[in-house]
Amino acid sequence: MGALIDIQWKSGLFDHLMKLPLAYFEKRKLGDIQSRFGSLDAIRTTFTTSIVSSIIDGIMSVGVFIMMFMYGGWLVWVASGFTVLYVLLRLSTYRYYRQASEEQLVKSAKASSHFMETLYSIATLKSLGTPVQTLTSDWVKWNRLDEDNQYEGRYQISVQQQGYQQALVVKSVGLQQQGKTEQVTDQSEIQRYNGMMINTLIEGLDKQDNLASSQTASRFGALDVQSGADDTGLPMLVVRGPYTVVWDRLPPALEKLGMKVGDRSRPQGTVAVTYKSLSSSDWDALGVKDPELAEGDYKLQVGDLNNRTSLQFIDPKGKPLTQSKNDALVAAFQSAFSKTSVK
Repeated sequence: MGALIDIQWKSGLFDHLMKLPLAYFEKRKLGDIQSRFGSLDAIRTTFTTSIVSSIIDGIMSVGVFIMMFMYGGWLVWVASGFTVLYVLLRLSTYRYYRQASEEQLVKSAKASSHFMETLYSIATLKSLGTPVQTLTSDWVKWNRLDEDNQYEGRYQISVQQQGYQQALVVKSVGLQQQGKTEQVTDQSEIQRYNGMMINTLIEGLDKQDNLASSQTASRFGALDVQSGADDTGLPMLVVRGPYTVVWDRLPPALEKLGMKVGDRSRPQGTVAVTYKSLSSSDWDALGVKDPELAEGDYKLQVGDLNNRTSLQFIDPKGKPLTQSKNDALVAAFQSAFSKTSVK
């Protein structure tokens, strides 16, 4: 009985909760909403277990009262006296008890909100709490032909996770002319060589990134392209390959299809293209049919889907391609990716 009532009440309350406007949820914390939802257990217990227990306890109390009256009247007066004292004590402390109960509900809701919000943001909290990784270099010799004096310096290099990015900090711990032990104190010189060290590190990181991208691209080889849809049901292309690989291989593939690449933004995942239809012989060379796409300017939105990448063309009016046009581009991009490599 209790289980059936519990299911029906919680199902009804949840349906009602889903019908409430967004403003209701914006004004309340998650723990507060969860606390209100959990209060059904107390109400259900009152209407099922507590009422039955109260009736049984009442019958037992009347029976015990009659038995005590039959054994001796003075027992009745003793029990009645303690009962009256208990009732008076509860009545006198009811206001404080109610206030303490309300505070307990509020604080319990806050604690629950803090717990759930901490779990939801655990990735950010962990990244922000990552300790700084620091190393100190040996003497780095700067042999520059355009300098009259050759310098060497030691640097403290620190790397720390900041959100979803990494901060690289370079600090000079010593700068001197080669062959001398006297330290350079000119701040402009120190800052200049700090900048040179940062540029050297960035160039090295870029080379490593390009090498890794090239190796990954060669490992994936031909990229499989399929027709798909976004969360709103609008058509798009889905490429089976990581975002970094597809992004690097997009420009030559687009040019292979007659799309001139304009402005690109990797963080935003946007590519401006101008399409001019290929000749019949060019399409035959690709081994695909002409998708019959209208010539003009398009914006290509590139999305990261973990190990897959989405491609969605937007026309100048801000509308995506129709399903038929999108499907026609599947074979075209499949062929273009197979015939091009990373630039």
